[in-house]
Amino acid sequence: MKKKLLIFAHRGEARAFLTKFHFESMSFLEGLYKCPDHFLLITGEGPWNAGPKLALALGRLGDEISEVINLGLAGALRETMEVGQVYKIRTVFLEQNEVAQFSSYTLHEKGIDLITCHSRVLEPILADKLDNFAPLVDRELWSLATVCSKSGHKLEAYKLVSDKVGDSEICQRVKERSDEFSRELLEHYLNLEQAEADKVQEKEWDGFYFTTSLKNQREKLLHSLIIKFGSLKVVLEKLDLSKIRAEEVTPKKKAALLIEQMKSLLNPIQRKLQSSLLDLSSDLIGAGAQVKFSSDYERPHFHLSAHIEKQEDLVSLIKAMEEFEYPKLVDIIEGKDLNV
Repeated sequence: MKKKLLIFAHRGEARAFLTKFHFESMSFLEGLYKCPDHFLLITGEGPWNAGPKLALALGRLGDEISEVINLGLAGALRETMEVGQVYKIRTVFLEQNEVAQFSSYTLHEKGIDLITCHSRVLEPILADKLDNFAPLVDRELWSLATVCSKSGHKLEAYKLVSDKVGDSEICQRVKERSDEFSRELLEHYLNLEQAEADKVQEKEWDGFYFTTSLKNQREKLLHSLIIKFGSLKVVLEKLDLSKIRAEEVTPKKKAALLIEQMKSLLNPIQRKLQSSLLDLSSDLIGAGAQVKFSSDYERPHFHLSAHIEKQEDLVSLIKAMEEFEYPKLVDIIEGKDLNV
C-alpha cells in the first residue's frame, strides 16, 4: 500500500504529527519517519536543504509514495492575508538575489500563490517587491515542486500564515508558538483527511442499505477502526466490501453482515468467543431454549429459559442439557479453546 509523504521544514512544525501518528525514524536518512499510513520528512530550512533531501527520499521510496504534501509556515506579503489562516497553494514562484525568476509550478487550479525565497525576507522594501508576484512567501516549496516535477509525484501544499513580513522580531515569536502552529496544521490536515474519507465512503457503500440504526453503528465502528488501523483506506481493505456485495442477499442484509464484520475486525477475540459459545449452545437452541451468557464473558455461567408445550419439547430439552459440555464452557471463558 502506497503512503503519503508529509514534508516540513522544521521539527517544531511537525511535532503534533509525530505524536499523533506514532512515527518511527528510518535509519537511511536523517529526519525521515514512517508509520502505517504515512512517511514524514523534515528537510531543514531553505531550498538548498529541502530539494536535495526530498530527492534522496524519493530515490529510495518513490514507488511507495502516493503523493507529497508540504505543510508549514509562510509569511504574509499583503495585509489581506490573515495570520493564523491556512491556505492551499495554487502556484509557486522563485526569488533569487532579490529578483523573481521566470520559473514557476502550478500545483492546483485554485488557491493562493506563493513565492519561495533563498533568504529570509526581513525588510519591507523587499517584501513590497515580492508582493507583485504573490501574497505569501516561504523558503522551501519551489525546490520541492522542482523535485516532484522530475519524479512525477503529485505535490500539494498548505501554508499557515505565521506573521506579516517586515517584523524584525518575528522569528523569535514564531519559534515560541511552534507547538501551537503545529497543532493548527494537524487539525487542518485531519479535516482534509476526513473530507477525503467522506467522499470515499459515499462510493464504498453502494450496494448496501443502512437503516438509521445500522448507519449509526457503522459510523461508530468505523471511527474506532480508523483509530485502530490508522486510516480509512486500511480499514476498507481489511473489510473486503466486494466479497460482502457478492453475497446473494438483500442490501439490508449486506449492511448487517458488514456491521458484524466490522465488530469482528475491531475485537476479533470477543467475536471468536461469541462464535464458540454459539457453537457450544447450538443443541440447546435447537431444542427451543434461549441461552444468555454473562455479558462481560468473565464468569462460566449462563441463564437458560425455554417454552414447553408438549412432552416431546421437554424430552428434547433434557437431552440437550444432559449433553451440554460445561467443562468446555469453562475453557472458552478462560481463553483455552479460542485458537487465537
